[in-house]
Amino acid sequence: MAALARRYRSQETLGLAFKEFSTALEQTNARLADPATATLNATLGAVFTLGLFESISTGQENINSWAAHTLGTIALLRLRGLQQFGDILSRRIHIHAAYNIRISCINRAVEVPQDLIQLEEDFYEAFNFPQAVRDHYSIMNRTCSINAEFKNGLTTELIYGAIEAKRDTDLFIQGFSPSASPVKKGICRRSPLTDHQALANTVMLHCVTGVPPLAMMARWLFGMSMLRLVLNEIVLSGGPMHDGFLLSRPSS
Repeated sequence: MAALARRYRSQETLGLAFKEFSTALEQTNARLADPATATLNATLGAVFTLGLFESISTGQENINSWAAHTLGTIALLRLRGLQQFGDILSRRIHIHAAYNIRISCINRAVEVPQDLIQLEEDFYEAFNFPQAVRDHYSIMNRTCSINAEFKNGLTTELIYGAIEAKRDTDLFIQGFSPSASPVKKGICRRSPLTDHQALANTVMLHCVTGVPPLAMMARWLFGMSMLRLVLNEIVLSGGPMHDGFLLSRPSS
């Protein structure tokens, strides 16, 4: 309803949307105040929905609202504790929440909150978290930091960091993407072993998260493609600085 109101600039529809939002907010706050319902999947899902509504209705420039929802989500993830890894749906919601926060950080050019990173490190020690998820988050964390620093000006160190992150992003994508069939003679195809590894990675994540393989690959590859666009923009912004820096670096 909020999206329709913004698209067609209908104040009447927007008013109805805010009325529904007010009711949902009251119900969600009541759930959060009750220890018996605060840690339920439905409660965290409601928090996601409220955050999405505010993002659509008020725009991304509302940094105070975004910060409140982000920190609130992190606090709720901590409150849910290790029990949220006890079933597939809870794992999916946790991974979805952490992923959404990082995508939002990239869009806003801010660093990933340290509270979230520390929370995940605590979970890693107690739960056999998939290494692919850790690697994915690590690359996203680095990209967010690079993008945030980019606002303060371009440096050779920043360009080098972007090049390194882009290389790791490409390697990650290869680890989940089976190679395409060659379309013309002379095009080299990646080895069958690489294709088997991509399949193994996808199956492993499906077993842990329960996400359908194709849906998971589409979501993750879209996210990594977004990282590549951000990093490419930073690298190409360097121009002569980028070229000179590469020439001055010793070959590996």
